[in-house]
Amino acid sequence: MKRLITILFLVFISLNLSAQIQRTFLGCTIGEPIQSVKDKLEKQGFKINNQSSIGQFHIRNAQFGGEYWWYVTFSISGEKLGYVEFKLHQEDGEFKRLNDKLMTKYKDYYRSNESTEGEDISSFYKVKKVYFDGMTECIVTLENNTLTMKYYPKQSESTAFNEL
Repeated sequence: MKRLITILFLVFISLNLSAQIQRTFLGCTIGEPIQSVKDKLEKQGFKINNQSSIGQFHIRNAQFGGEYWWYVTFSISGEKLGYVEFKLHQEDGEFKRLNDKLMTKYKDYYRSNESTEGEDISSFYKVKKVYFDGMTECIVTLENNTLTMKYYPKQSESTAFNEL
């Protein structure tokens, strides 16, 4: 009986852990040292465009989550990867298709048009969806034909309101 309870407990924990919002992108994990992130991206053939004065660097033309992103921003926070932001030009139905994928994957974490602070900020964007699992926030916005998907940790120095 103890064995059965232990197995059920482990299955429950593994299901809950696997359901969290993703924190690894293109082989790089939020919180990982920046030099490691850059090394991994360069090994994949990406050219890194540094903007160290604003604490960011960029790559172009990356495939992630079944999408082809024309611009990916990596933020630097204390010499570690702070957040990752993906951008692409919106085409008809693209926002809905991406949001449907995220809703399937993260439906338990959907928070409507709220930031983690509970302040409604939807008026700043044409369309905005927020997913939050207690550790990581995924924010999808559509404005001026640009679709943006951003992942950042709750422990980040800024909130979603300040970053977008």
